[in-house]
Amino acid sequence: HLEHLSWNQNGNDFISCHNDGSYNIWSAKQEHHDCKNFKLHYGPFPCKAIKKIFWNSSSCGEYIIFNGGMPRASYGDKETVSIIHNVQKENSSANERNVVLDFTSKVVDFLPIFSAKENDDDDDMKLQALVVLAVEEIVVIDLQQPDWPQFKLPYLACLHSSPITYSQYCPDVKTDIYNRIVESGDAESNVKYSTNIWPIDGGVAANTGTGSSINENQHHHLLITGHEDGTVRFWDSSTKSSLKYLYTIHTSKLFNVNEDDNILIENEDHDLSGEDDDQSEWPPFRKVGQFDPYSDDPRLAIRKLAFCSEQGILAIGGTAGQMIIFEFNEKATEISPNFIEIRIIEEKDSFVWKGHGCLPVRKSNIKFSSGFQPTSFVQIHPPAAITAMVISTCWQVVSIGTAHGFTLFDYTKNLRLIVKSTLKPSNISSAMGGDALISRRKSFKKSLRESFRRLRRSRSQKSKRNIQKNNPSMTKIQEANNRLNRIPDLIEPIKPVERAIEVMTKSNEDMMSSMINLVHHFGWVQIR
Repeated sequence: HLEHLSWNQNGNDFISCHNDGSYNIWSAKQEHHDCKNFKLHYGPFPCKAIKKIFWNSSSCGEYIIFNGGMPRASYGDKETVSIIHNVQKENSSANERNVVLDFTSKVVDFLPIFSAKENDDDDDMKLQALVVLAVEEIVVIDLQQPDWPQFKLPYLACLHSSPITYSQYCPDVKTDIYNRIVESGDAESNVKYSTNIWPIDGGVAANTGTGSSINENQHHHLLITGHEDGTVRFWDSSTKSSLKYLYTIHTSKLFNVNEDDNILIENEDHDLSGEDDDQSEWPPFRKVGQFDPYSDDPRLAIRKLAFCSEQGILAIGGTAGQMIIFEFNEKATEISPNFIEIRIIEEKDSFVWKGHGCLPVRKSNIKFSSGFQPTSFVQIHPPAAITAMVISTCWQVVSIGTAHGFTLFDYTKNLRLIVKSTLKPSNISSAMGGDALISRRKSFKKSLRESFRRLRRSRSQKSKRNIQKNNPSMTKIQEANNRLNRIPDLIEPIKPVERAIEVMTKSNEDMMSSMINLVHHFGWVQIR
């Protein structure tokens, strides 16, 4: 069945795509066609339908772009857009380059963009970029550079590339701090993204005050988001119309969650350019886009952020009790993380943590480019999620609160100043996951056994009554039983055992009274 067709630029030929994953080139001048150019690109096994196709021939070669067509058995669940480029007009596999753009959300549509320069010939317009619209994001591929990198989006950036777990709004950020963030983001973009001019020139983009247009008197507002995959992203919220992506911090680089992912993060241009494409893989997939709803480890999720807009210092708190201080550094460096353990509950308190463990720390040196770099590392024990955090650059301390207590930490000297547990002795067993919420007079095992015995007796008596109703011959047996019942029972009757449950005097709020939800630093002035 026919799915879609596309005319070539010469107006004489067109290409059609079908529901079996094949496409065919036709000539409008021929009355009868033999289908000799039929091609199943990712065959010979059954393939999914090609939903849309584009065909263009110019002096730069031939481009065939289509959505779908993957082998049904192996990659039927993937959302892809394939780009096939033949340098010469002859359809030769030796001169062919093929890349399959792999998306994490459903592809809605794609649109090629041609160069619109004045000196370009209308009959030989060059293919400049490819715009792909997915359900969760929009991706623009630069087809003029040989490695086909992505463009950095000036608008419509994917805010929820990973689920947002925490956010902080920072108004009136100092201009020098804002400039450092922008410069760090630009340095990151030069490696990851295309350096060409944004190909879409329609509409009027709002001026966010970046680059050469930064005004010293302009107010800069930031939105900082923490995500489930351990990333922290900076957004320019100075305008009322849109958010502009600025910069990303990857905290997962510090941990041994997945070595392959750490390699990709350290070489962040791997998934955005084609220099490292594995030509031996077929189909040649390349991961594109920013949307990735899956996380390798839920312990990486960011729970708290504390950013000082005056000094440019950022404190990050995670789900597994990790706290990291990031500061600006204009030079690239290598860092070996050394986490300082702070035990809020001592071992002598007979507390046994039954939750998740700490994240394994990487022992090797980790490369960090210019920008935010980690300077202090803290691991809270028990490794529960950080529920409150505040930083004071004046005192150079950070306060951290969890469900078990709080601590005051000096991040310049790497010293713990105050450690206080808020757990009551009566709540220790419940906090570690023990069964102390209900006080019972009998053990649970014995009570459960007696409950099953009572249930069995009630069922047996009910079955006897049903048998007697259906069988009249049982009347004599019933009369004999009645005579026996009139005889005084020498055995003391068994009283039903009831499980007494004491009324709880503690509410859920009392059980969670140890959790720290808010910490704040108060200043004072000493008068002599």
